[in-house]
Amino acid sequence: MKKTKNKAGQLKLGLLSDLDSDIYVDLHDEIMIRVDSNLDQILKRTFGSDWKPASKTWEMPVTTNGREKRLIGFADLYWTVSLPPSGHIAQPKYSGIIEVKTRIRPGPDIRQVRAYTEFLSETHFHEHGHCLKHPIFVSPDLRYEVLIKQQGFHFVQYPS
Repeated sequence: MKKTKNKAGQLKLGLLSDLDSDIYVDLHDEIMIRVDSNLDQILKRTFGSDWKPASKTWEMPVTTNGREKRLIGFADLYWTVSLPPSGHIAQPKYSGIIEVKTRIRPGPDIRQVRAYTEFLSETHFHEHGHCLKHPIFVSPDLRYEVLIKQQGFHFVQYPS
């Protein structure tokens, strides 16, 4: 793992370029574009709610907290939704991540997403309301769909 420092010597990053080699496959970008343009439908299908995304961030950096920040990796798509007020009652906000995989490698992929969820729950999820700690995998690889769901994650087949 490569370590770098900024000019002040305070920010340390562990660059994990070999952790997710899937990002170098053209199909990954194709799936990302499709997920981005159909996010509201994916959320409705997954959570049963008619949510309109308030924000979508591609390749959200996931870092540790504290004095010596470390880069854990990049969540493929980080999203938030803000529900409209019901009368005078403010509705909660929700946020979550989508991880795109051209092929599923259960051990590394589950480990990667659990790490992202752990570190995002300490930072972004609290800032943006309710954390949905059950990320969505999107993949054309159906071999491990049941296993992914048994581990508490959502799974959306591409194309769907």
